[in-house]
Amino acid sequence: MIKSMRQSTLQTLGLGTVLEIFQNGKLPVDTWEIVEEVFGSPNERGCLVISGANGIVGAGKAMQLGSRLEPFNVPVVGLDFPGVPDGINKKYQGLVDTFGKKGADRIMAIFIRLYYDGGNLPAKLKEFKPKFLLEAIPEILDIKKNHYELFRKNFPGIEIRSVTSGFPGTELGVGIAHPAFPHEINKIWEIVEPEPSAVTKLLWSLGLIPVPVSDHRSFVLDVLFVE
Repeated sequence: MIKSMRQSTLQTLGLGTVLEIFQNGKLPVDTWEIVEEVFGSPNERGCLVISGANGIVGAGKAMQLGSRLEPFNVPVVGLDFPGVPDGINKKYQGLVDTFGKKGADRIMAIFIRLYYDGGNLPAKLKEFKPKFLLEAIPEILDIKKNHYELFRKNFPGIEIRSVTSGFPGTELGVGIAHPAFPHEINKIWEIVEPEPSAVTKLLWSLGLIPVPVSDHRSFVLDVLFVE
């Protein structure tokens, strides 16, 4: 009998086992279906919002997720303060190197750039029907909590995940999707949530590696690579 120390990541995500994938002859998640579950039907497709989009994490994840969501016609709204350095356009050459100029231009075409004052969301954001917020703003607890409340007030039911490594989810009141660096290419995301969500299954179906972890400050990646 073969024993393992823990169940596989697939099982932890509620996606069955590798053996079942071969037995069923298909993957446990259909990307088109999970995109529709998270972002809505093609006629009512909402957007992914990345706040702090010009920062190192925000811009890197904009490239990683945008390149994967482009075939599904999911707009990516990059939200940030006016006057901050343009982190998103700095990533363009990396897209060209990976996908060629035509591919890079096609991916960049799904990005919408909006700016706000931190206390009020731009009115135009409603046009893009936000469904999922990936928060990558500075590690200040009160600012983060106010940010989530602002989005929940304007877009009830929106899925929110923080890229934080500084706070556990119990303090933030949202799920954690803590990505490994370099953010454009590293596929690992540490996930903190009560049970596997459609967002986490979406990440997996897009070819990323969501790894459920316990809700402790710094999680695992920072302990391994930073401290």
